[in-house]
Amino acid sequence: MADTPDLRNSAAESLTEAVCDKSHVIDKVQELTKDLTELIRRHPLPALAVGVGIGFLLGQILHRREA
Repeated sequence: MADTPDLRNSAAESLTEAVCDKSHVIDKVQELTKDLTELIRRHPLPALAVGVGIGFLLGQILHRREA
């Protein structure tokens, strides 16, 4: 059986890694959000068309599930 200090160190290392991974994911999401916002501002009409198209497709999918 492993010593309690070893288990604590292992748990602490795992927790530290999880916090670092979470921070990295949050940073990437923020970066992607910034890039997407910039892209939409540069090309508003195509972005609107894509949004309408996606909305239409989702509406069709959801409508068919209800029927």
